[in-house]
Amino acid sequence: MPTLLKKIPSKSSSSIEYELMKGDDGVVYCTCPAWKFSKGAKSCSHTRDFMGSHEASLSPEEVKELKRKEEAEVSKRKGEQEKRRKSEDEARRKAIEEKERKLEEERKAAAAKFVPKLSYKILKSDRSIIWPELDKNFHVDERDAAFLEIVHEMSLDVPQNVLLTGPQGCGKTELAVWFSAKNERPMVVMNCASIRETRDWFGFKEAKDGTVSWHVSDFIKAIRTPNCTIVLDEFNRLHSSLHNTLYPLLDSRRQTWVEEVGEMITVAPGVVFFATCNIGAQHTGTFTLDAALEDRFGQRVECNFLPKGAEIKVLVDKTGIPEREATRLVEFANDIRAKVKGEAKGGTSLTRAVSTRQLLQTAILGRRFKASGKEYADALLYTVIPYYAEDERPSVQLLMQGKFPEAKGRAK
Repeated sequence: MPTLLKKIPSKSSSSIEYELMKGDDGVVYCTCPAWKFSKGAKSCSHTRDFMGSHEASLSPEEVKELKRKEEAEVSKRKGEQEKRRKSEDEARRKAIEEKERKLEEERKAAAAKFVPKLSYKILKSDRSIIWPELDKNFHVDERDAAFLEIVHEMSLDVPQNVLLTGPQGCGKTELAVWFSAKNERPMVVMNCASIRETRDWFGFKEAKDGTVSWHVSDFIKAIRTPNCTIVLDEFNRLHSSLHNTLYPLLDSRRQTWVEEVGEMITVAPGVVFFATCNIGAQHTGTFTLDAALEDRFGQRVECNFLPKGAEIKVLVDKTGIPEREATRLVEFANDIRAKVKGEAKGGTSLTRAVSTRQLLQTAILGRRFKASGKEYADALLYTVIPYYAEDERPSVQLLMQGKFPEAKGRAK
């Protein structure tokens, strides 16, 4: 029975070992290819090295003892290598944990210091007429931007009317502000929901010291201001009876008689009227625009929620949250929007979409939650979940957990 003398690792591959054997006849041979294919008296470098070594003169018992010692030494070296490897792995793990800890502290410090950029700045104002600063973080579709540039140019010849429609919180009013800032125009935002009677457009009476005087509104001042942008915000919250006085201002006449002022009010050159409307049955307190009014707004921009990449960038730029968190928030909102449109596969539909405005508020609140050791998902319990009916909440919470697994089990 051949006796195994030793195993010799191959120089060309660490996974291959050759066996040096001694037969019953005392001949030493090797399992390597060089020995196998050698001519004449079989030999290879392994057998020659062995025969010239001290091991060749040892008895089989001495060879076994030598082999045992070699194996013990190899085992010892492997143990030491494994110990060093574990020590190095532990050192790397601690270094990674320390790096993550420092990054988390930096994020928390940044969260505490970052001031959200949600509102446009006002460069100057004259009562409610303002000159807004251009918001460089506001995203505008390229086609809409090109169209609004044409509107600006046409207004220099004839005043223009533009209707802005779309879901709540998608940036309709901000689009009009962007238009005004980009073209360095003064602007006024009229809160149409506050108009209760016709004369509210033009001013109010005041009795003082036995005399009655009429205070001209900023609406009239804006109409008379060249190149002014006039935003009729939430326009379809006006009752149709309050539209009639605006018709002459919005059609080709561009003027109307105001009895209280005792003057003909004429629209100044360059004026652009924007009317914003949330259209849909879910918007209570709104009225349908009649055909006569829609005819006067012959140009319409159908606003919608931003493309995914643009909305993520807006959240990051305006609130300072990490891109990963902004991505999860936008994907969560898009899942809900798909259900509202009936585009989602399976499951129940929803009646209310998550607006960009809600996402911005969620990002701000979530950043504060994260700084206090909680999760971004906790903010959704205050900015999104409460706005759904009880029978819709399970579906919304399921979508939330899909994007925020850490939110599992969280509920108010």
